Amino acid sequence: MNDTGKTGDVAYTGNYVIVELATSNVPGASLGTTLYFGKMNDMEVKINHRLPVEALITQTEDLVTVSGDVAYGKRLDITREANLLADQFTSGTFVDPESGFELNYRLYIPEGYEEMDETMEKLPLVLFLHGSGERGYNNQSQLLANPSALEFAREKAQEVHPCFVLAPQNPVVTEAWTKDIGTEEVPDYAITPQLQAAKHLVDGVIKNYNVDSSRIYGSGLSQGSKGIARLSMDYPELFAAQINSSGVDKYYSSEDVAAIAGKSIWFLNAVDDPTNPSEDVRTLVAQLEEAGAVTVQNKEDRGWNGWLRGEDAAALALGEWDEAKAAGAEILYTEYIAGTVVPNAHWSWMANFSNASVREWLFSHTNPNPYTVD
Repeated sequence: MNDTGKTGDVAYTGNYVIVELATSNVPGASLGTTLYFGKMNDMEVKINHRLPVEALITQTEDLVTVSGDVAYGKRLDITREANLLADQFTSGTFVDPESGFELNYRLYIPEGYEEMDETMEKLPLVLFLHGSGERGYNNQSQLLANPSALEFAREKAQEVHPCFVLAPQNPVVTEAWTKDIGTEEVPDYAITPQLQAAKHLVDGVIKNYNVDSSRIYGSGLSQGSKGIARLSMDYPELFAAQINSSGVDKYYSSEDVAAIAGKSIWFLNAVDDPTNPSEDVRTLVAQLEEAGAVTVQNKEDRGWNGWLRGEDAAALALGEWDEAKAAGAEILYTEYIAGTVVPNAHWSWMANFSNASVREWLFSHTNPNPYTVD
């Protein structure tokens, strides 16, 4: 109960009563979600579908308030729901001026930055690319299915690092952010029209808002991680730093790898990830070392426990960051110990983006050659 409507506030009296319908103490569990992950209407692939919200809450006894008023017992039929944080993101559709491709997106705009004002301090921009399950047209799943983009917009996160957060949604449910245009012997994962549109959308946000072009950050999970890697290789001047969570593509040419060998990248993956094997990330990290990059790797007996959250998880990240500083390394690779990312070993992004020290590492980087829009 409170007068703010915020779930974190608790008061003895208030105009809001917040009912929490479902919780789980399993890190990453999706109990209580209003999305269904599966096939519908003869679809070829599984994606997250929005479910209708219906709930019945019955007050079985009259309640007497502190002022002596009586709240008589009654039944409430709940037919709608809201995500208090996701609703703070604006909703829009971007039309790529080069291809005409339409891309839905959500954008978090810090308070007071709704319009361009050259007299105000410029803020960072975080680009977040979702995974395969969030493809579609609802312009919601990229925020609600996995709260990774929301981690950058939470009140406490914004107090430390105010920033714009951009989360486009890939509308092509049968395609990823990248596409293999090579051969079976030599794959070639290229940028897709939807990923190119996302890049041009970033350019538009930079032009229209007070964005610091020296602090543009890439973040993505699973297929989105592959998209961030591809963007970084095609536009190595774009990101000051990037977080690649839960997967990379299976093959990169020496030219691709050379383009990012000098960049600041943190790869994180569960060693037992059944969807995007950790071996693919290990291969790319080894290629980066061959290209001259200095790396720090916490894997095998130095792997992280995926159950950890809060200060314990942040301490692990700070330790690896300190090790990287001492070694002069800008490429970090973290693996989670087998069996510690639950209920699905592919979901390590739940731990990655909620880790305050991982996000702090991202924001610690500034591009010495600020990105300029063509």
